[in-house]
Amino acid sequence: MYLSSIVALNPDDGSYQWHYQTTPGDNPTSTYQPGDPLDANLMPLLEGSDTLGRAFDVSRRDYLEVRNFQISAYQSAVHSETDANNNLFSNIIGVRFGRIEDLITAFGFYLYGQNNTIENCIITDAGNYCYFLAENNNTINNCIAYGNEDAGNVVDYYFHILGNYNNITNCVAKEFYNLGYHSGHGIGARGGANNTFTNCEAHNLNYPIYARWAAAANNTFNDCTVYGANGFILRDGAHDNTFNNCKTVDSEMGVRFLDSTEEGQNDPCAYNNTFNNCTFQHVT
Repeated sequence: MYLSSIVALNPDDGSYQWHYQTTPGDNPTSTYQPGDPLDANLMPLLEGSDTLGRAFDVSRRDYLEVRNFQISAYQSAVHSETDANNNLFSNIIGVRFGRIEDLITAFGFYLYGQNNTIENCIITDAGNYCYFLAENNNTINNCIAYGNEDAGNVVDYYFHILGNYNNITNCVAKEFYNLGYHSGHGIGARGGANNTFTNCEAHNLNYPIYARWAAAANNTFNDCTVYGANGFILRDGAHDNTFNNCKTVDSEMGVRFLDSTEEGQNDPCAYNNTFNNCTFQHVT
């Protein structure tokens, strides 16, 4: 029954917990939607008890491959404080990280490191960040971030890119609740430069797709779409960013410029940004 399988046992009594058959080419798929229970029969389920701790701490780890896991009720799903390089994270489904009172430390993917790839993953209700890249030359491809639990850890940042030369492709940020006090930052660069965002979507977010702070420069957004709420956001000195073939649908505005004294910024709200062949449909 357990041929070519990983089998997890209870270390106290040796009882069976779960198994996963590692047949070459095996890549289980999930029909998970926000609100669905996780199915331990589909993939191994790592489930915390108090939304604390880290399911995978990959600090100072290189060349790991982490595939086909479900994770719930930890502080972080995948976490690196420093030097996690050249790792692959694939087909990970994570639900509910951190507690509302600890929102600032609730994460899905939180990575300091370079040349990492995150692909085909879903994170729902990570209070601070669903996906956070602090450094350079990483890739996030075909990933989704959901905000669904309005009574618990509302999501602050869905895809938050602080580093440079990262590639974010075919990703979706979607919020299901509508809370007036909640900012809802979708997909963007907060101080990151020379990043490329391609074919990404943001739904029902106050800050759907954005470039923020003076260091957010020379980022390129290709074929990205905003649905509802606000349009593309440029704020606090973001400059020399390019938007190609992007569009908004049923948004309150096409492009929004904002200025504040956040982080001591004294720059113009935004400058030298370019929009090429962009469409703003049904601006309300």
